[in-house]
Amino acid sequence: MLSTSELQRYIYTKINDRISNLNFSNIYFKVFDNWCFNDGIYVFSDDEKYHFLEMERGYVLGDETSGEPDIMLLYVISIISAWIGMRDAVGHEDYGKAYREKRAEILSLFGDIYHEHEKTINEEGHKFVIDSFSLINS
Repeated sequence: MLSTSELQRYIYTKINDRISNLNFSNIYFKVFDNWCFNDGIYVFSDDEKYHFLEMERGYVLGDETSGEPDIMLLYVISIISAWIGMRDAVGHEDYGKAYREKRAEILSLFGDIYHEHEKTINEEGHKFVIDSFSLINS
């Protein structure tokens, strides 16, 4: 099991190998505690599992866990692809189509990792990752 800082380096390296110049400002690689109310994504290790936790307005919207660092990578790239898709789709005549196309373009760069872990992803019920990666097949 990787520590939180090792998980951060692992995820940054995997992403930066495929996409350059990304902004990770709303993704926090630190243990979430009740005193931390910054909106954003928290990714951390608690020595038993890896966590992908989403915070908004002081509330936990979701806490996904897995024993696989690559599944946390897929969560991070799923959320980053959504942010980039929204940013790049602004001003397009068909915003929804532009958004989906940009997300699919980014996610396809990580399709090999998704397919390698697809069985575990389905067994553990990682719906957000499944829904995100379904874009590359549509």
